[in-house]
Amino acid sequence: MQVELQMTTAAPMLLLLDDAAIPWAVPKIEEKSKEWMMTTRKKGVSLGFMTHSLIQVFDSPLGALLEEGCPTRFYLPMPAALEPNIAAIYTRMGLTSTAIRTIATARPQRDVYYACTELGQRLFHLPLGPLALACLARNRAEDHALMDEILATEGQEGFAAAWFRAHGFAKEATYVETRRHPPAPLPATLDV
Repeated sequence: MQVELQMTTAAPMLLLLDDAAIPWAVPKIEEKSKEWMMTTRKKGVSLGFMTHSLIQVFDSPLGALLEEGCPTRFYLPMPAALEPNIAAIYTRMGLTSTAIRTIATARPQRDVYYACTELGQRLFHLPLGPLALACLARNRAEDHALMDEILATEGQEGFAAAWFRAHGFAKEATYVETRRHPPAPLPATLDV
């Protein structure tokens, strides 16, 4: 309900639903997702679905609507894309065998394959350095354990600086801390 209140033509919005398989499993969310796919564009909202299981999405009641209503798609690298059952899904989505091979051989955390019905398809290389990767590409069990540990000891307010320090970015950690706690202003002087 809160999300819908923020949908307005006065300000554009990007609404991402993480792991698109979830809406298909919960009837109430499924109905809301269907409604949003039909109406959000009129309200200046771009709706995005992210999933790890394309087959689960396509086998759902909303699969055909999603397939028809998503003209722009981003594919992350997937070495298994050349396997026959997965390649069949990509083919169903309109990708050529060359595109599927590109997705299979793309570099994880570096490349993204872009496909748009109006603009074409191509591989993008993301220029992510060590700092960006430390912030964006940490999803192993050990990373989550460290996140939990830092949150427990530093809290939300101190998380960013502690995370940077844990990954060897002391200068960036200090910068975050000084932005969080700026130095006190100098006392004003009066001329007499």
